[in-house]
This record gives sequence, C-alpha cells and structure tokens, in this order.
Amino acid sequence: MSEIIVVNTEEKSLKFYDIYDNNNNNFCIVNVNVKYLYYNQDIHADPIRYYYDITYHYEYYENNRKIDNKSLSNLNNKTNIPSTNPFYHYMETMRDCNLDGVITMSNRVTSALVEQLMMDDEELQREVCNRWIVQYRAHLMYTLSTFWD
Repeated sequence: MSEIIVVNTEEKSLKFYDIYDNNNNNFCIVNVNVKYLYYNQDIHADPIRYYYDITYHYEYYENNRKIDNKSLSNLNNKTNIPSTNPFYHYMETMRDCNLDGVITMSNRVTSALVEQLMMDDEELQREVCNRWIVQYRAHLMYTLSTFWD
C-alpha cells in the first residue's frame, strides 16, 4: 500500500453568486483545500509524479443568513444544488463525485489552473480583465474536474 506524502497544503474561501439573478444576498462560500502530494511508490519513478488533491466544502446563504445543515441534507448531489453553487451551470456534464473535489496529476496546465483558482480576487481580476471572476473561477473548477486521475 502506498503512503501519501503531502508536500504543501493551501486553503482559501471563495464566494460565489448566481450571476444571472443579481442578488448578492444569496451566495455560496466554497472552502477550497489544495494538497500538493505524491505517493511514496512514485519515489522510484523518474521524475516523481506529483498530484493535486483538491476538496470543496460548501456553505450556503440565503438573505445573508447561513442555511443550517439539516436544510442542506438534500444537496449532496448535482440535481439538488442551488444556483449559487459554482457547478450549477455544469450539471449536465458533471459527475456527482466531482462536486466534492478532484485528484489530478500536477503538470503545467493543472498547476496554472490551481494557481489562478487560489488567487485573491484583485489579482485574478487583473488576469481575466472583462470577465466576472465568479464565472471564471467556476469554469476553472469545472475544468479541473475533467482532469481527474
């Protein structure tokens, strides 16, 4: 059995809105945890293969008030997620298991996606210019979900 060696961990809380309803009182906070790791069996590989283990935890708010966990019990799959969830507009092409996160191999593409996902709003806004960063981040998350390993 291989042991997981975590090299680095980064956490960030990101705020998402439904970009089509113009209601900033309803939103979703996504707590993102990114672990940069390798498996000890890969230590003999040349070069060592590194991975990102990205997990998401959601907190939903309506009228600026957090929805309690009992009300959220039916939101564990893509057919029941609120429109404030970043994956809401990708439901047709998403797998339920990707709502919780993804493990993907680290390479130049995935590293760039993770780097942008974890940027502060102001820094990301400079990179994407005329796009909504909420929409852009949701697309980053969706794109990462397609690179599962």
